[in-house]
Order: sequence, then structure tokens, then C-alpha cells
Amino acid sequence: MTDLASWLRVQFDEEQRLAERAIKASGGRIWTADENGIFPQDDPSNHPGAFLADAYGCTDPGYGFHIARWDPARVLAEIDAKRRILDLHTGGHECSGYDHQGEIDRCRYYHDFEICSTVRLVAVPYAGRPGWQEQWGVA
Repeated sequence: MTDLASWLRVQFDEEQRLAERAIKASGGRIWTADENGIFPQDDPSNHPGAFLADAYGCTDPGYGFHIARWDPARVLAEIDAKRRILDLHTGGHECSGYDHQGEIDRCRYYHDFEICSTVRLVAVPYAGRPGWQEQWGVA
């Protein structure tokens, strides 16, 4: 796949699928964490999710806090925001970008065939996944 926008949408779809699967498995609850592990935010006295930290051998509460911070509901919100960013940056448009010296070039016009710096930056966390092309990196 050579089109970065199309490739990114596949990545977003996969993340959405995994987040929705986790939401379903947790009964649609929002996660939180404390020194006891990960548990549904609406019922901190009942820690049915605490096993998540233990199952991965994460005895440090910091792991639980990190996992809870990446609650599936947050992941879905981030995916929605990234899709909207991609929609705003599809086709010819004006956008800030980097010039050949790495300096910010404000209000540059990007043609349909060019990938703007904003889309390249959205793609950075996905670098290295199957189908990633090095020329998509931030220039």
C-alpha cells in the first residue's frame, strides 16, 4: 500500500477493533487504577480488573496506572480525532510544514499528491508496522 492516508485508516480500524473488543470484555466500563491494580472506575471497591496487572507480571502500580490511562474509551476518542485530522488534511490544502532546513514553513500549500507534515506526524507512532514506508517519516 503506497497511500499513507489509506494505510493509516487501516491502522485506525485495527486499533478501533481492539479497543471495542476490550470495552465489550469489560462490560463497557471505564478503567482506572490504584496500588491494587486496574478496575472499573464506577466501582473502585470491586477490583475485577486487577488481574490485568498481575497477568502480565506487573507488580509496580505504575504499570496499572499506565494501562488504565490507555483505557479503550480514550483510544477510541484518539482514533476519532486522528481520523478527523486526516480528513482535514486530504487533498490540496494549506498547512504548516517543514522546509528543507527543518524549519517550520507556515501556510505552505500542499498539492493532492503531497503528504503534509501534520499527516506525517500523525503517522509517527505507527512507524515500523507492516506496510510502513520510510519515505512517510517526518521530513
